[in-house]
Amino acid sequence: MAWRMPVRPLATSSRVSSETVTTPQSPLPPRPDAGTGSPRPPRAPRNFAGNEATPTDRQPRNHPPSPEDRGPILEWRQETPRSALWIGAITALIILGLPTVNSWSFTWVLRPGLSFFWVLSLVGGWLIYKIFSNVWLAAGATWLQNGRYWVDVYQLTQVEVKSAGVNQMLRLRDSVGREIGSLKLSDAQRNQALWDLAYNGIRHSVATGTASPSQGTRRILQLPVDHGA
Repeated sequence: MAWRMPVRPLATSSRVSSETVTTPQSPLPPRPDAGTGSPRPPRAPRNFAGNEATPTDRQPRNHPPSPEDRGPILEWRQETPRSALWIGAITALIILGLPTVNSWSFTWVLRPGLSFFWVLSLVGGWLIYKIFSNVWLAAGATWLQNGRYWVDVYQLTQVEVKSAGVNQMLRLRDSVGREIGSLKLSDAQRNQALWDLAYNGIRHSVATGTASPSQGTRRILQLPVDHGA
């Protein structure tokens, strides 16, 4: 049956409520097999462009344990040691650049009172390196893992997107109480295949009624009105 735009009465005001979301109806994609990952979910909509793909030339290193008895890791993203080192080095240079820009010279390096900038740059660069070298995001057929935390995306009870400065943060909680409390939506969507797996579970959780996200979250995630759950 073709989808038809519902007929609504004329509004008495020219102002349209920001809480109104109209999305087309669509059949619910099947849930992939936990062991094989087939069939793969359809391409999910994204708010952030990215062309990262799961590496095929290397294995993940020193990552947190994946969920037991939940099937294999199908997609993952992790910074390489080289990229994490570069980010740490750039951070150190930025810190060292602050007194240089302030004085418009390098004479500050001779001032004993400003020697703490050297320590600050080394510590800051090392901390950023450690943070990025520990980044781990992975997905199986039915689960999503951020660091050491993971959730069953087909048993979600909470799906929420909140703004934090310039970032949009995704928060997920499943029926057992497991929670991913702070995941940048742009990071989750950077790998299309990984986001496809997570998004399909979110759609199922919303369609079956275990999760009831706000209209704002539905709009951001572009969640359709699914049928067939």
